[in-house]
Amino acid sequence: SAPGSHVARPGIPSQADLNRRLRAAAAFDDFFLLASANALRLDAVNIITCLGRVAKELDKQRASRGDERLPMQVSAELLPLCAAKLRDEPLRCPRALATLSWVLGRLQALWSSAPADNMMPIGLMPVVIETASLRGLQTFSPLDLSMLLWGAAATQRAVCRHNRLPVENLQELFSEAATAFDPRRLQELEPRGLVMLLCAHAMLVGGPASDAARLPPESLQLVTNATAEAAHRLERLSTRGIVNVLWAVASARASSITPEAFLEELRTRKRRAELEPGDVANVLWSLCSMSLPVESVTGDLPCLLDRKGSQLGAREWATFADAFPGCRTALLPKLAHEAQTLLCNGGCDSSIPPTSQGPLSLGAMATRQLLLQSGMALPGREFLEIASVRCELKTVRKGAKGLVLCFASFEMHLGDTCKTGTVLRRNANSNDAAFETVGASLLQPVQLSETPHVERGGCAEFRVLASLEAAAKELSQMAGSGELRSVHGCVELYVTEPPCVSCLVNLQQFAKSFPKLTLAVGVDGMFLPRSDRILPRMSVYAGRRGPPK
Repeated sequence: SAPGSHVARPGIPSQADLNRRLRAAAAFDDFFLLASANALRLDAVNIITCLGRVAKELDKQRASRGDERLPMQVSAELLPLCAAKLRDEPLRCPRALATLSWVLGRLQALWSSAPADNMMPIGLMPVVIETASLRGLQTFSPLDLSMLLWGAAATQRAVCRHNRLPVENLQELFSEAATAFDPRRLQELEPRGLVMLLCAHAMLVGGPASDAARLPPESLQLVTNATAEAAHRLERLSTRGIVNVLWAVASARASSITPEAFLEELRTRKRRAELEPGDVANVLWSLCSMSLPVESVTGDLPCLLDRKGSQLGAREWATFADAFPGCRTALLPKLAHEAQTLLCNGGCDSSIPPTSQGPLSLGAMATRQLLLQSGMALPGREFLEIASVRCELKTVRKGAKGLVLCFASFEMHLGDTCKTGTVLRRNANSNDAAFETVGASLLQPVQLSETPHVERGGCAEFRVLASLEAAAKELSQMAGSGELRSVHGCVELYVTEPPCVSCLVNLQQFAKSFPKLTLAVGVDGMFLPRSDRILPRMSVYAGRRGPPK
């Protein structure tokens, strides 16, 4: 704040008085009236205080499915004011910078899933990073530094790739932060600060394969040291904190870390009924990513589902139906009902891109069941062996992180003309060099509310189906006929992970557009037991990004 801004003038409250009144407002409506009436008088620190209250209110309303319009309105009014204040006078208080970073991370995640996306938080983050670096990260307390890193990584993760900060800038920030943390300073961190620090590093490297950052060696060492420090204070970590540590270690791919102490503590808490089904889902992903057995932590999952199954969403249903055969009788019918509801949103004739408010995926087992009920077949063994080799080679060349592969073999006929071939595609972002636009007038991606910043036209399955549509159109031109519905033959398709809901819609669109083509689809997944996998477990399943935290 400017010198003397905390001194009250006649009839004008001081910044300190405004701060006390803002913090004392119990109801959000009272806070809103006070903040709105004094918005132009607030200094940067008080604006950040207000934004923190708004972020917490948005979290509360989203969790209870309440009305988010008022906190959204407040944040939309305060963020431009905050940007103007920072331009006029940079913040010099490390705690204020750290708090602003945390607030931007929360708001960007919440705003990115709103109908009207807004890039204001990510637009402010470079100012925060530059100011913090000029101030010197060694002047930040361990907790403030953890908040700064968490906010930067969370903001980056919440936006689509073309709006992101340069990866090099974030790597430099994290590298500088690692040199500011020595073992003594780690010991000063409270358990929640350790978890936040680890999750920040996990989010930095947890993006899609096309735009992920690599942790500098000094940052990997910091992850190792922070995990060791967390292991020394296991009894003070919450159950959710332990789950988040496992998620962070798996995401950061710190191979030198052994998670046995955390797993043993989870077994103890499981016996005390402190482990929730949602926690089990995250633990399951972490253990599968680290190629560790899951039964020791999740062996009594059916009993847990009986007690707390009402807390689950479709994401957990899909995960557990894939991983535990004993759960499928109860869960697959629920997923089938969910699928029918979701697929109603994906018509071929809509001129407006449809949206889905449901889960990202239904899992491998429910997807297989749905496709069979839709009239699609399972691929032959010879095709799957070819797919295994092609996908393995692609994995070795491209690396496994966040990679989904789709392989197809086709034989199409129209009159006396025939066209055959194979297609192999990986998931890609529209800014990725591997992404090419293929005309797919018969297919329409579905925007998924859970990942609004992901362009579903870059899904591996959509890219393969678009290429198959292009092949059918080329065949039609070769045959001198424009009747695509008369194209007949067979298409065999294999995907290394369960298709998202958008790709399920696209598979059905393709089948309806080419009714005389036999479509056979094989689906694998990282959670499937060995006996359920179509193909042997490949490196493509390792090191994948986990569920959004």
